[in-house]
Amino acid sequence: PECVRRRWFDVALEGVALRDGHRDDSGEDAFWKSREQNRSSESAGGGEMLWAVAGVAVGVAAFGFVAWPLMFPGLAAFRWVWPSSADPRLGAKTPLYGRLPHLAKAPEKGETPSGFLHVFLPGTLAHPAFHTTLLAAVAETHRHHTIGLAYRYSWQPSGEVGKRIREMHPDDEAKQAEELERFHSSVALGGPKGPFVGQVFERDSIVGRVRSALIHLSRAYPDEGWEGGPMRRI
Repeated sequence: PECVRRRWFDVALEGVALRDGHRDDSGEDAFWKSREQNRSSESAGGGEMLWAVAGVAVGVAAFGFVAWPLMFPGLAAFRWVWPSSADPRLGAKTPLYGRLPHLAKAPEKGETPSGFLHVFLPGTLAHPAFHTTLLAAVAETHRHHTIGLAYRYSWQPSGEVGKRIREMHPDDEAKQAEELERFHSSVALGGPKGPFVGQVFERDSIVGRVRSALIHLSRAYPDEGWEGGPMRRI
C-alpha cells in the first residue's frame, strides 16, 4: 500500500527534507522512479544471466567432449556398453554412477581367443575408464574377452563396512561373517536393502550386468565372439 511504501521510504532515508513548511516529495518520487528503472535493468540482467549460464554449460560440454579422449586416450579402443541399453529395465532406481558405461574389448582379429572372460571390477568410487591400460593388455596380450564393469557399489569402502560390522557385533564373529556375506551378496547377486547398500535387483547386480552386457555385445558385434562359444570359463 501507498502508506507502507511511504513509511518504508521515510525510514530508509531517515526522513525527508521540508521546504516552506511542507514535505518535499520530489526526492521520494525520484527515488521510486530510479527503483523502477533498476528493476527493469535487473530483469534484463536476469535474462543475460540465463544466457551466460547456458553458454557456460555448452562450453563445459564442448570441453568435455574434446578433453575426454585426451584425458583417457585409451577409451577409443573399447566398446562402450550403456547399462540401460543392455537392459532397459535399469531405470530410475539405479543411481547415476550405476548408469555409466561398461568398457568391453575382444581379442584382436586373427588372434585365437583364450576361452576366458575377464571381468574387471574397479572398486568403490572408481570406473573402468581409469584402468584402460590394464584392460587393453588383458585383451591384447592374454587374448581374453574383457569387460570393465560399471556396477552398483556401496558408497562406503569395504574396509569401512567391515569396521562398522565389527562395531555392530563386537563379540559375535559368526554374526559379523553373516552380515559381511549379506553385504557382498547384495552387490554381486542382488538382494534387499541393508544397512550399507540399497535394494539391488538381480538384473542390476554384478552378475545381472555381466549377463546383459554379454547379450548386448553378442548382438551388436556378432563377429567378436561374445556369444559364449569360445568362452567356456569366466
